[in-house]
Amino acid sequence: MNTECTIQDLFRTAQTDPRKFDGVRVIDELLQMARETGDIHCNLASDRALRFQIGEDSAVEVEVELAKAILRMMCARLSVLSTESGHDVSIYGGKGVIRIPRTSASDGRADESKSLRLLFHNTTDQQDFTLTAQ
Repeated sequence: MNTECTIQDLFRTAQTDPRKFDGVRVIDELLQMARETGDIHCNLASDRALRFQIGEDSAVEVEVELAKAILRMMCARLSVLSTESGHDVSIYGGKGVIRIPRTSASDGRADESKSLRLLFHNTTDQQDFTLTAQ
C-alpha cells in the first residue's frame, strides 16, 4: 500500500466523529512509519487539512475536522512520549528523542527498539513536527 493511501486510511479510521479522534493510535502508527521510512514531517495545510511529507514520497494532504487542534494534540502526545523516553521537552515545542519498540508480527512481542529524533513547534502561531530515525 502506498504512503498516501496509508495516511488517508489512518485518519479516516481514527476520526469517525469530528469530536472523537484516536490520537494515541495515530501517533503510534506514525512512529512506526517514521521508523520504517526514515522521517515524517507534518504541518498545517489549512483549517481542515494536515500535510505530511514521509520519506522521499510526495507530500500528502489529509482532510480532517479541527486540523489545528488535532495537530496540537499530536505534538503534545509526542512531547509526552519524549519525556517518557528520558528526554524532557515542553509541550509547546523543542527537541527530544522518542524510543519506540518494534513489535514482531508473529507474536506481538517487542523485539528491538529504535530512537526517533523529534523536532516540533506547538504554539498558537506555529504547529508542526518532524520525526527522524536515528
